[in-house]
Amino acid sequence: MQRQRTGELIRLGDGPSLEVLKRSILARRPGRTWEDLITGPGLDPEQVRSAIREGLKQNYRALSGIENWAMTLTAYKPKTPAESAAAEVIRQRVQSWPKGREGSIVLWGEDNGPGKTHLGVAYAIAVLDLPRPYSVRWWRAADLFHGLELGRFDEESPVMEETRQCRLLVLDDLDKLNLSGNRQQWGLETLYRIVDARDHRDLATCVTTQLPREGRGSLREMFGRAITDRLPAHWWTRVAGPSGRAKT
Repeated sequence: MQRQRTGELIRLGDGPSLEVLKRSILARRPGRTWEDLITGPGLDPEQVRSAIREGLKQNYRALSGIENWAMTLTAYKPKTPAESAAAEVIRQRVQSWPKGREGSIVLWGEDNGPGKTHLGVAYAIAVLDLPRPYSVRWWRAADLFHGLELGRFDEESPVMEETRQCRLLVLDDLDKLNLSGNRQQWGLETLYRIVDARDHRDLATCVTTQLPREGRGSLREMFGRAITDRLPAHWWTRVAGPSGRAKT
């Protein structure tokens, strides 16, 4: 019995959240509390807590959506002062984590390939690598909305709930969303629900885009005030430089 219980505790992190798993374990043991389980005879509470932390960290990494784990802050090689400054902002966000919505950042710049995506992924990886486990989700914005359209998941699915509730959400290439024609109203409402939910829950959001916040050809012109007001000006950091994709 003790071996089975210990195994269940060590496997925490296989599911979407600690709370869901705790409820699942406790449901099979009426009248017991979580403290009963982690302080039972023969169990070292600190070892159990350590196993829980590591299980959650592995779970959050598996659910993060990150495609290229080589895109770390260490691997980012700035070529311009603007790129160096943007990388330093990310480092400061990680060092002072968690900061709620003030951990948010919008990485923008008209240039193709100066590393906005790399920095967004690096931010996500750095938070996942912190000693305490935090839930992180990286999305290519067009893929998120394409998945919704195809019915791979819906507004009430665990995928969308995770997108609205994870501690850090990275939306890559937000300006690449195609919300024209009969998709526009649906797309704007969906995006608003995401950013508004995160704003109310005081959660960090990282956006990458080639468009400025205001003016002609801006995110405000594309998405409207209700959305861009939830991406305030002090979050915006410009990333300008030559393309890292260029062949030498």
